[in-house]
Amino acid sequence: MARPGSYDYDIALLSDFRYPGGTSVSLAEEIKAQAAGGYTTALVPAQSPHLTRKRRFHSQIISCVQAGMAEMVAPDQALRVRALVIRHPAIFTRDPALAPRVD
Repeated sequence: MARPGSYDYDIALLSDFRYPGGTSVSLAEEIKAQAAGGYTTALVPAQSPHLTRKRRFHSQIISCVQAGMAEMVAPDQALRVRALVIRHPAIFTRDPALAPRVD
């Protein structure tokens, strides 16, 4: 855990990284830009209730993680971040199975 007054990451992106199109592609571009700017990024996965078919994380998201541009964290891991970005409102049409713990 972070020391008082410090942060675990600069930015946390909370989304369902299984989206097959624009949401994941734009997140991947944000991750690349944040890494290029020297920001640390945590990816907090959420399960969207309307994506019922089994899917993997989008390939561009996986590529960013493998390249070290962002780190995947457990959905219920306690984090302190400077900014939290939540992408795609359908994620919260129902209460999440694991509540995010991002401060």
